[in-house]
Amino acid sequence: MGYGAGGKLVILTAGANAAYGAEVRHHFPQTSALSESITRSRESATQVGTEFGVGITEGPLSITAGTGSYASGGSDQATTYLFNPASTNADENATKLYVALGDTLHFASSGPAGVFYDFVANHYAQECLSRLDSVEAGVRVGGEDHANLDAKFTLSYSVNVGAWGDFSTETAGLAGLEQHYLSEQCLVRYVGDAVATAVSAGSPVGLPGGKRLAPWDFTATTSEPRRKFEEGP
Repeated sequence: MGYGAGGKLVILTAGANAAYGAEVRHHFPQTSALSESITRSRESATQVGTEFGVGITEGPLSITAGTGSYASGGSDQATTYLFNPASTNADENATKLYVALGDTLHFASSGPAGVFYDFVANHYAQECLSRLDSVEAGVRVGGEDHANLDAKFTLSYSVNVGAWGDFSTETAGLAGLEQHYLSEQCLVRYVGDAVATAVSAGSPVGLPGGKRLAPWDFTATTSEPRRKFEEGP
């Protein structure tokens, strides 16, 4: 048992991250695949913000709480290429592998993966360009807020009950361009927005031996899909 209070105030936090991915799709207008598309994507984001937290202990009761607000910005890039899904041509299949795993192979700058990447990049660059279906580039600017609360009441030396909750919401504005070459031939300019909200709560019970029961846990996440307001050529 004890009494006390403490807190933290972080005036500014900052962070950055990047993600790379690939998506392969087969298009089936009838009973067999008519085409195969491979999309290579890259995302980057930077975030800055502030955080505040506090903790209070009053006898058997302890409470901790925190909140934070962040501003973020980032960019998205994607390129899509079209291929024959049933191709047995070695050059085309090597190009497929280069497109689908290009970023991964690029980071493996040494060894067989790096040798393969350099070989395909030097010999099949024109082949890639001839199969380029679309290019997309966009930026997003937004913000995020979160708050959390954790309370625990100690009944005995090894038994306690508690309650916790977390809430976060994220909004972003989007703008970008899409240029289509093969399946469609058009330029699309777009602006839009995205919203995501997450709520979690629970009431755990701590028992002897470090066991922890969660008689009530709740998590809900809602997201509003990216909305676009498009403008053609």
